[in-house]
Amino acid sequence: MATQPTITVIGRGLTILGEVRNGGDVEVRGMVHGKLTGGRVVIQPGGAVVGELEAQSAEVYGMLDGRIRVRDLIRIGNGGLVKGDVYYGTLALSDGGDLVANVRNIPPNLAGDFEVVVRRGRNVRITVADLAAVDPDDGAESLIYEITNATHGHIVRKGAWSVPINGFSQADIEHGEIFFAHDGTTAGDAGFDACVTDSAGNTSGAAQRVTVTVVDD
Repeated sequence: MATQPTITVIGRGLTILGEVRNGGDVEVRGMVHGKLTGGRVVIQPGGAVVGELEAQSAEVYGMLDGRIRVRDLIRIGNGGLVKGDVYYGTLALSDGGDLVANVRNIPPNLAGDFEVVVRRGRNVRITVADLAAVDPDDGAESLIYEITNATHGHIVRKGAWSVPINGFSQADIEHGEIFFAHDGTTAGDAGFDACVTDSAGNTSGAAQRVTVTVVDD
């Protein structure tokens, strides 16, 4: 039997000061003055959130004012007003909605265990379990890696083992095209730094170190 999502309703006439945390759906008919965290958040006409919102998705028919981070879609419906600093995956503004905000596309994030094991002098495939870029509004082909500070080896494409590269896409990883080629030295473990950029030019931030552990046959 499927588990029903948790729904929290903040009723009309109710004002909450402080922080509201909920991993499921939240319907706001009253007012939250503080921080609201939820999965899907709907602010109904007459409802308001002032302060901070973090949600997977949001629909706004009342007022939302403050620091706003919505990972997927934020929809501003008829009568909705959004103000403040908005970080979003996808934005939809309906007729009758109002947006008075600094809007920024959510940058990509890096995921994975950032660890690879290679036999000395050999090649090893980089998989999505090792390194992955996640972005709610860009496909894998639009997420482009920059590789720096490779030590005791280099990144190569499948079949072009002797040609180092410093850029490729998330789609290349998913298709099994990207490898780390160890240089055969006995100088210890290897590695490289990775950063990813989306189609809007947003980056994942400081480069993430991927450690390559070298083992002997």
